[in-house]
Amino acid sequence: MIITELETDLSNILGKVIPILQDDKETLLLPADSPNDSVYRQFLLENSLIIRVFSFILTCPESNLDDFCQKNFLSRATAFRRLSNLQELLAPYRFKLNISQLKLTGNELAIRHFLGTLFWSIKPDLKTNPSLKDLPPAQLIDSIVDTFDEHMAYGTRNQIVLFLQIAELRRKAGYYPKSDLTPDDFPLCDEVRRAHHLEFTTYLARTTPADLVAAEELAFYFQMYTGAIYT
Repeated sequence: MIITELETDLSNILGKVIPILQDDKETLLLPADSPNDSVYRQFLLENSLIIRVFSFILTCPESNLDDFCQKNFLSRATAFRRLSNLQELLAPYRFKLNISQLKLTGNELAIRHFLGTLFWSIKPDLKTNPSLKDLPPAQLIDSIVDTFDEHMAYGTRNQIVLFLQIAELRRKAGYYPKSDLTPDDFPLCDEVRRAHHLEFTTYLARTTPADLVAAEELAFYFQMYTGAIYT
């Protein structure tokens, strides 16, 4: 399925048939004139149903599949058929997609990590969405960035902002991670935590019930400082 979709995408971009899977049915080979990652990323932004669906779920949490189809000029049957394949993709992450309601349920930390990784890989400019115009305070971002080695991917400012934005959208929709993480679950020294603990918890308190702030803080630390999915 993924190979077929990739071949279709490249064919649409280049205006000719692009067979990626070779005759031996095992080897994948991209043509020399394949579009670069920036061109292909833009194509995915404009055409990927999966990206549109997850963006819609994040930014329109009260809407459902019918609303999505109306906005994207799709029949419900077509959208349901194409999205049904997502269940197989999501299964290893221990959460589920209710297609009719367009709701993600299950391990909230896994959901956020999946969405963050997905959008960072394909649509890092999620902040251009009207729902994400209010960025986290610059001073808070600076204090988090300063705790990373400059060569670490997870230390990049844009990625941190994206993950914080996704977490805030999920909170606004009423979804919070379980409070079953402890500082012992991942290596994070007190010095790093102290660097932005006060400002971070103040930021979280805007959209988080008081009894869930600590869990939100640990969830973010775990996600950003380990890059792992808590299962």
